Amino acid sequence: MLNTKKIYHEPVLVKEVCDGLQIDKLALLNHQATIVDATVGFGGHSFWFVKKGLFVLGIDVDEFAISECEKKLAKACPSRQHSLTGCFKLVNSNFRNIKEIVKANSITNIYGVLMDLGVSSYQLTSGLRGFSFLARDADLDMRMDKNLAVKASDVLNFFSKKELVNLFSVCLNYNYSLRIAESVISFRKTKNFATVGDFLDVLESVGLVSGKINPATLPFLALRIFVNSELSVLENSLPDAFSVLEKGGRLAVISFHSGEDRIVKNFFNNVQKRKEGVIVNKKPILPSIEEIRLNPRARSAKLRLIEKI
Repeated sequence: MLNTKKIYHEPVLVKEVCDGLQIDKLALLNHQATIVDATVGFGGHSFWFVKKGLFVLGIDVDEFAISECEKKLAKACPSRQHSLTGCFKLVNSNFRNIKEIVKANSITNIYGVLMDLGVSSYQLTSGLRGFSFLARDADLDMRMDKNLAVKASDVLNFFSKKELVNLFSVCLNYNYSLRIAESVISFRKTKNFATVGDFLDVLESVGLVSGKINPATLPFLALRIFVNSELSVLENSLPDAFSVLEKGGRLAVISFHSGEDRIVKNFFNNVQKRKEGVIVNKKPILPSIEEIRLNPRARSAKLRLIEKI
């Protein structure tokens, strides 16, 4: 049974997000402004939005995270009201459906959209679903949305060498990707991939070079990105996330990988070229040294903002 007392997630760049989305200014509007937290998770950012009196539409694919988030946001409501009385609305879905969700729930006055693309600390440390290489016995699943058909173990068991090379090349150079792909194929000739430990055995046999981060980090990231179609979902969702904003509203995106950041940067540049928005920060906002010291997982976070005109 899951011990919910140990559930913990440290949100990144909280002050920077709140400042960037101008929540103090929005709190002074004559009507209740809405923030769409498209990756609400356990409510680490949205807690502060709600606490300021803003209405939050929270979206997340993780059903368990939604249930925990509801408890957290209920405590943040200025009058200790429950979500049903107007502080927030939570929807268990993927942010690729943001336009449909906004329409279906008759949400208006949207002056901020937040997309935090990171995996929660809880998902990385709980040992569930195989997100973390620290839990060798965990199922190699990696699906953020349990309704997805293909698990990470399926990818390793059935993909061709060429497909595997392309998959790992998102995060690693070609030579490492080729070596991993060949080792995966060699491994599965005698045993199917089932656990995190199976994949780690392959990575250890390849002999990736240790550096500032664990050498298993990037192969795990590449596999997770593929299983959840993260880059394509992001690329297709950014226009919809921007479209639901009122004029003067801002889209904030926190990325953790160069592939994600490139997609966000290119989208923002194209929006600005079309004179539909203004980039708020020319360079991405990075976490402070102090935040990284307290939360090492924040080290790769990059925040970009654009304002609709």
